[in-house]
Amino acid sequence: MTTVRANVEQVLRDILAIDLRTCSIEVCLASVDEGEPIPQFQRLLLSEKLKHTFREVVIAVLDDYRREQQRHNLVLQDFNVEAKPEEHEIEYLDLTSYGVIAKQIEPLNRFNSLDTFREERAFISGLRFYVIIAQPPEGEAIYFYRHYTPRKLLSQSPFFGIRWLSNNYYYERIEEPVFLFDSFLDSISRGNDLFILKKEHFYYMFRFLEELLKTAQETLELIRARIPIVNFETFARSCSRNKTKMQKLRNIASQPYLSTITIEDMKKVIASNNLNIRVVLVNGQEMLYYEREDPWAILKLLDDDYLHSLMTGQHYVVDSKRDMAVSN
Repeated sequence: MTTVRANVEQVLRDILAIDLRTCSIEVCLASVDEGEPIPQFQRLLLSEKLKHTFREVVIAVLDDYRREQQRHNLVLQDFNVEAKPEEHEIEYLDLTSYGVIAKQIEPLNRFNSLDTFREERAFISGLRFYVIIAQPPEGEAIYFYRHYTPRKLLSQSPFFGIRWLSNNYYYERIEEPVFLFDSFLDSISRGNDLFILKKEHFYYMFRFLEELLKTAQETLELIRARIPIVNFETFARSCSRNKTKMQKLRNIASQPYLSTITIEDMKKVIASNNLNIRVVLVNGQEMLYYEREDPWAILKLLDDDYLHSLMTGQHYVVDSKRDMAVSN
């Protein structure tokens, strides 16, 4: 086990072991304006009774994960855009490597200077998530994130509420805005460590897919400049319209070999793995030929998705790659 991995696992253990009853609790709403990279945060003024309710939500969720940890059923994995974690897996992300997310939550460090929530229509229409902040007597605050939309506001929901007004069992419809909360959490952060509990909600909260599209377009331009591909525009459109392909392009962008790989390198991989990718000669230049009938072939080639098994002697395509820590 690497020192970094051991430290991260200790951070998770510390979070799960925290005594929430000794922590002060606050809650912020996050709203996103169209075109703005950083959410607006507003803090909710809560009664002590309501703070206790949010505290109990966090306690219940952490208790569930703590029990799984004690049973050795909880597995910590490095964040991978391609991976589809199981229920017993938590993905870890280092915020120093994902500045676009770190910038989005940085305003939470200035909680006391945040505006108080005033039920402004523009803010409500952009609601994206809320954050439960637990501040221990000593040490860093812990942030618990849950995705949220305007539809969670009862006045914006397809449902309507009623309340009992008197001892005569007389009911009236609730007209005032009422916020609906549940008992789940999607992500947890402390310092630069972020733990993802629900990946699809993580994507939504931090607009990861929007950033993914931007990265995909930048990666496509790198590929265009470096790797000759026949039917490149068709290849690019196919990638930009598919979330999984965009995730794969982001992974390709992180590979150190992208700036040095040559057609000769790729021809060796194609031949070694008997891949259905044609290399054609166009105006004296060798080029990969993109086939619409096999839209994943070039992407998998560029992402180095093929391996040779020492166990079986066979070649395989890898659906999801994670780095393996090697002990000395």
